[in-house]
Amino acid sequence: MADILSRSLSFVRYYVDEIAKDIDIPAKLKQFGFMPIDNICNEYSFGWSNFDDYLDIDWHISPPEKGEYICFSLRYDQRKIAPAVFKKEFKLALDEEYRRLAEQGWKFISKDRKKEIKENTRFGLLSKTLPTPSWSQAVWNTQTNEILFFSTSKVMNAIFADLYHRTFGVVLNQHQETVFKKIYEAEPVGEEIAAHDFLTWLWYRSDFGIHVLGEETIGKAGKTTLTDTEKSDRCAVSGSPDVLEDAFASMQHGKTVKKAQFTLPNDVLFELDADEPSKIGLKNLPKSLPLEDGDDPDAPILERIEQIEEAIENIDRAFDAYIAVMSDAEHWKQERIEIARWIKSDE
Repeated sequence: MADILSRSLSFVRYYVDEIAKDIDIPAKLKQFGFMPIDNICNEYSFGWSNFDDYLDIDWHISPPEKGEYICFSLRYDQRKIAPAVFKKEFKLALDEEYRRLAEQGWKFISKDRKKEIKENTRFGLLSKTLPTPSWSQAVWNTQTNEILFFSTSKVMNAIFADLYHRTFGVVLNQHQETVFKKIYEAEPVGEEIAAHDFLTWLWYRSDFGIHVLGEETIGKAGKTTLTDTEKSDRCAVSGSPDVLEDAFASMQHGKTVKKAQFTLPNDVLFELDADEPSKIGLKNLPKSLPLEDGDDPDAPILERIEQIEEAIENIDRAFDAYIAVMSDAEHWKQERIEIARWIKSDE
């Protein structure tokens, strides 16, 4: 639930192929807006709410339009019952039922009756439990139709994709589908394998300071996670020489780079996961300056979106450079030889 103005963010990239030009997006967001469950006994509720304040479910504070972007939040409230509490209350309810039956000369509780007691217990506990709110922001670039959803929770992303489809009648596509398509077109060796190769290639190029972004380079930073896809075996390594030596030894024995962190030329750190290319983590984003009298209240948000999109553009440029190398059979063959030498050089 990090705010978009935080210096560290994680998000999932989506895009839509096409959406009706005459659709009233603000009206649709309100139509499928969040409905509170504080005064009713529903277990959960979800819907759209204001980007600037998740409690504003009618967009009184600000509209969703911010420049060329549509900004909104997904709010998800859920009542949670601790398993130990439910177990205790259910046992007490069963004991009470046995006592009542014993007074009538009965000893047996039917399966249906137990189920009914269980449901009544659950309903009673829900009615005493306040819903816990959670929310995640979303930014929709109406020019490119790319949507950034600032949560990596599988549950929240599943709700987001489903609700977006119900709201606007179009299916959200994750960016990784584009990634895998580009890889397959360049070299159909298996999309997941090649995605792991991308992080290895980027690490290799950053280690030697080889240009990736035109005349600029990407630096290696932070820890790296290696994995053996066949054995589901993983290990994490940091930047110390001894640990890196172990990492290269592991790579020689078949482990590949699953997750890695790099730095962009402006010192923003990004993290990529080869298994989930749609997911990006950013750290060390510039600190937002406080607003002064007369400033546009949306200015800090628009500035942050611009910074995020700049980081994404650089990541995409690095990936396109990788695809360009892969697409040239001779170049890719030589590059793989050099990468193998690089790995063995740390023996």
